[in-house]
Amino acid sequence: MNPIDDLFRDGLGGRKGDLPQDMWQRIQAGKPAAAPEGAELDALFSDKLKDRRAALPAGMWARIMAARKPTSPVITRTRVATLLALLLIAAAFLFWPGESQETPAIDPPAPTAPTAREAIANQDTEAQPESAVVPAESPEITSGEGASSVVSAAVTASASGAATDDLNTPEVEAPVISIPVETDEPEGASGPPTNTSFTEAITGTAPEEFTETTSAIVEDYTVDRSVQAASPSLELAELMLLDNPTELPKLKRSQRPRPRAGGAFRASPSGVQMELLFGVAYANQMFSIRDESNRALLDAREVSEFPETSYQVTARATWQLKERIYLLGGLTYAEVRNQLEYDQFVNGVQTLVKTNNSIRLLEAPLLVGFSIPGRRMRVSLNVGPVVNLTTSARGRFISPDAPGLQDLSVDANYRSNVGIGWMSSITTAYQIGKERPFTLLVEPFFKYYPGAFTAPSAALQEKYWVAGLQLGVRKSLR
Repeated sequence: MNPIDDLFRDGLGGRKGDLPQDMWQRIQAGKPAAAPEGAELDALFSDKLKDRRAALPAGMWARIMAARKPTSPVITRTRVATLLALLLIAAAFLFWPGESQETPAIDPPAPTAPTAREAIANQDTEAQPESAVVPAESPEITSGEGASSVVSAAVTASASGAATDDLNTPEVEAPVISIPVETDEPEGASGPPTNTSFTEAITGTAPEEFTETTSAIVEDYTVDRSVQAASPSLELAELMLLDNPTELPKLKRSQRPRPRAGGAFRASPSGVQMELLFGVAYANQMFSIRDESNRALLDAREVSEFPETSYQVTARATWQLKERIYLLGGLTYAEVRNQLEYDQFVNGVQTLVKTNNSIRLLEAPLLVGFSIPGRRMRVSLNVGPVVNLTTSARGRFISPDAPGLQDLSVDANYRSNVGIGWMSSITTAYQIGKERPFTLLVEPFFKYYPGAFTAPSAALQEKYWVAGLQLGVRKSLR
């Protein structure tokens, strides 16, 4: 054996060498790494894929929509149209006044005992032949040329008393009395009759005053007939031959008289009334595309945006044009609201996030109303254009071509003015109070915007129709 080898072996036999510093690190690096689990795995994927952009698989949104439970909207066009039709029919049935009324029925007067004047007239009439009776329609006083002549006198009320409409003290026309009169004049002579007993019985005056009395009777009768032609109430008095002047006929009506358009709802002398209304509404969102390349964006927004309760505030004035025609104009601030729903990882946990989007509109409605009056309630049917003054959008939306959420006011390309819409409403006005009354308003309404809220160059065309209910008050201007 070589002595040098023995020397080294004996000198290094019990000596331990130093370990390298990175020896164990190299050993651990050579072993396979353990697979991460739970949050570590999510963090690994989020770190590796946060900057990666991949194309969407074909039909992905269609599969998502098919997996979601189909939910039909509560308010649809058909239901809104049906509700408006029912309201119109109910309003016309309840508040439209009837056109026909039955003729007032007059109870016939009860038979009464004849008065003293009627008894005398009946006794004198029974003593004469029928040929001597002159019809009441042509009363006159004549004197014949023979031994007998016919005198017809109509006893009527004075013109001043008959011209009134007070039926409590009616002046009725007495029966016509026709009696032959004996005269002492020779045949062929003319002049008033000279039968003293008859003249005094009829006129209550002396024979020399008979001519003046009969002339006054004729004049009073002529004036009385003229007054009767102008006063229908005297025709009713002719049917009442009653001893008791306070007894009146009973009028029967099967229907109340038609209400007038004024009354409790009479406008101010200027014809202007102010209204303040607040209402809630449902806004239906409708999307459409012009290019099929934007189909993914359409599907993404339809499955992530849902309608929410919208509201509006209206201040307007009402001008009365005719008896039942009104003009309504003012300002309306409306806010159309939607809800955006999307999934997001928060601390490694998938969470459903909900945010609100809103479209604010300032409008000027100009409506024409037709009023159906009632006692304390009045219904008006209104229709007309709604002129949009300004529009602004606020919120976010999902785009499959962008990694994050997009801003509605910047990326959705909304218009600052959506043009003219159309509005119809049914206003029910109910008066409250007597001394200082004010009017409570209940108004269901429907608005439709034919133009799109987005610009023509936008990827999506977005339209709306709105249905809701407003409550408010109305006050006349002094």
